[in-house]
Amino acid sequence: AVRGREVAGARISGALERASAAVRAALTPQFPELCAADLDAAIACLDEVAGGSSPEDVLDRVFGRFCLGK
Repeated sequence: AVRGREVAGARISGALERASAAVRAALTPQFPELCAADLDAAIACLDEVAGGSSPEDVLDRVFGRFCLGK
């Protein structure tokens, strides 16, 4: 159980770091046309922290754990 918490903590920490980097990139005036894309990336990272997942995430988890069709 402790190992699971460590893995979850590392995953959450990584997602928060990516969200922070994306927000910093959005605030960089060098590329204002990419602001929306950077904010979208930040939102996706925060959604990961909140427990949301996309269908691709679910498929990655399923196929990452099972060897189907081989």
